[in-house]
Amino acid sequence: MVNRGPWSIQMRLTSPETALGIRIDAHRRFSKREINDWILARISLEKGDKVLDIGCGNGKQLIPFAKTVGSSGLAYGIDVSQSLLDEALVVAKHDRVNIQVKRCGMEQIRPCLGSMTFDAISSCFSLYYSKGVSQTITDISNLLADKGRLFVCGPMRGNNAELAHLHQEVSDLPEDFVTHTEFMENHALPLLRHEFRKVETSIFRNSIVFPDPESLLTYWRSYTLFVASARTQFDDLVKRRFSEDGSFVTNKVVLGILALK
Repeated sequence: MVNRGPWSIQMRLTSPETALGIRIDAHRRFSKREINDWILARISLEKGDKVLDIGCGNGKQLIPFAKTVGSSGLAYGIDVSQSLLDEALVVAKHDRVNIQVKRCGMEQIRPCLGSMTFDAISSCFSLYYSKGVSQTITDISNLLADKGRLFVCGPMRGNNAELAHLHQEVSDLPEDFVTHTEFMENHALPLLRHEFRKVETSIFRNSIVFPDPESLLTYWRSYTLFVASARTQFDDLVKRRFSEDGSFVTNKVVLGILALK
């Protein structure tokens, strides 16, 4: 069953920016693998490349991109959240790398970036927020230089299945959780195959081991699975589960799509 109440009402006791930071921190602390290693291996950046990160957030991918392309290249990020862009600039300054950022939604890519072109473009865990995915993909293609490449990734079926099954013991799955886990295969992949001359897929699997109830509950409250009306029941369920098992493991399953112009 799917809970079809509006996510903006159901979820998050914090701002979207804070919630994103909570999830990134949980992945950093409790994951077995680093997703950026997988992303960088597939987008294949070189020194001097110009790379655009769409939905760059606080620079989780943009900062490593900047380190890879170096001072002779360009690492450019866009996002709808100015506070996340400001955070990315702080991190870049701390890490002594150069990035350029601009506040821009995916629906305004062309007017925002004008005649700019890029050797590579990435959009990680963000493309499904576009209100017009087909046009966004066309706009991205137009921003790529000849023989440019696009890498997008996002959750696929089976992502966080263990956490979803636990959640279903107290509530239906929220609609946004279901939509996001179906998007890459059902929507993004067919559109990219239509727009680009060659498309390759790969899958990233990563275990997240939560060591205590509060770490798991904090993650759940920041995630698309959160349903406010189920909070007390879920809190109690998680505490019982930890008293029995001592930890909780859920598995990230991410689909990556490399599209070549």
